[in-house]
Amino acid sequence: MDFDLRDLRVPKEAVLAGVAMTGLEKWYDVSESRVQALAETNLTIEKGELVVLLGPSGCGKTTLLRMIGGLIAPTHGEIAVGGKPLWKGSTKQADVLSDLGFVFQDANLFPWLNIEDNIALPLELRGVGQAERRAKARELAELVGIEGFVKRWPKELSGGMRQRAAIARALSCDPSILLMDEPFGALDALTRDTMNLELQKIWLATGKTIVLVTHSISEAVFLADRIVLLSPRPGRVDRIVNVDLPRPRSLDVQALPKFQDIALELRHRLGSIHQEY
Repeated sequence: MDFDLRDLRVPKEAVLAGVAMTGLEKWYDVSESRVQALAETNLTIEKGELVVLLGPSGCGKTTLLRMIGGLIAPTHGEIAVGGKPLWKGSTKQADVLSDLGFVFQDANLFPWLNIEDNIALPLELRGVGQAERRAKARELAELVGIEGFVKRWPKELSGGMRQRAAIARALSCDPSILLMDEPFGALDALTRDTMNLELQKIWLATGKTIVLVTHSISEAVFLADRIVLLSPRPGRVDRIVNVDLPRPRSLDVQALPKFQDIALELRHRLGSIHQEY
């Protein structure tokens, strides 16, 4: 039986816009010309939702994610996080940024810090005491499944375990929104399946809002509440696909006709939009 998990995990009165984008555009100056990376985009992501951005290479997925994360400024338009503007003029709002966590494709762990200290680093930078930040790091290490490796060095861990540590570090300051830019793209297929299961587990346990970029149709359908399909450059929202598969999802869900129907719809649409835009 299908059901909307958000109604179970988040009280109805708390289902507010986690992120709201209005009239969002991004232009880049290249040599003596201007290139439009993202056309006018209007999109709302609810609190507690897991949304996947999907589209062809160069369509602006990462650009959009980085604008939500405050890493690059939009040329036009507005972004609100939890009802608060991310930008006021050209200035990012620190209180809004503090509600965002970012995970990149590369774990970007500091090789001279052990895993515990890597996870706790954002807390140290905020002046949190040693005992408190170590306790938090160990709690998060357990959440992501690397509790037995907190004293190891990054080079001693597999790619998947390093990404678990990167996710734990992004969660260390308890952001309400987690932004993930192809976090499992460099992993082998089996490890990627495992990490998709782990991410679902973390999302269910924490109730965070997650916005994830991927090139993988199967990954998108497995993880998402909704999939936002972007057109080729300049990127714009081509369509939004609801994934009403029950939670929690095991890897066996990929054999269900509904899963295959959604994946096929996306695959056909991705094949056709190149001819339309």
